[in-house]
Parts: sequence; C-alpha cells; structure tokens
Amino acid sequence: MDTKVFYITEKAGDFIAGQRNPGVDEEIHLTEAQAEHYLREELITRTKPKSVKDAEKAEKAAAEATKSETKRLTSSPP
Repeated sequence: MDTKVFYITEKAGDFIAGQRNPGVDEEIHLTEAQAEHYLREELITRTKPKSVKDAEKAEKAAAEATKSETKRLTSSPP
C-alpha cells in the first residue's frame, strides 16, 4: 500500500492512525484509507501549512546567502 505525506494540525491528539503525533505542522505518512477519518475531522491536511512553507523559504534564502558570501570571500584578494 502506498503511503502519502500529510501534515498534522493543531486539532490532533497524541496519536494519529496508531502513530504518535510528531507535532503540529510535522509530516506523517499514511495510506488514503488511514487518512480518511483524520482528514474529515481536520486533524491532518494534505497541504503544507504556511509555517512550513515559510520555514523552507527562509532556509533556502539563508543557504543562498551563505553560498554568495562564501563565493565573495573566496574570490576577492586579501
């Protein structure tokens, strides 16, 4: 059975489909059958929460800035 990624909402309890809740906005891997009830109750969602998207965006920007700074420091003479 293929599992898919879902994201935990703040409404979720300690367990989702027999798995310990990893925390709000964290990923959980479930089959469609396992997820059905939890989606209906809005305890999980299919889409990445805005906070996760923002964190990924900030992480990417920081990595780019570090890469730029490294390039600048290694290419300029002392």
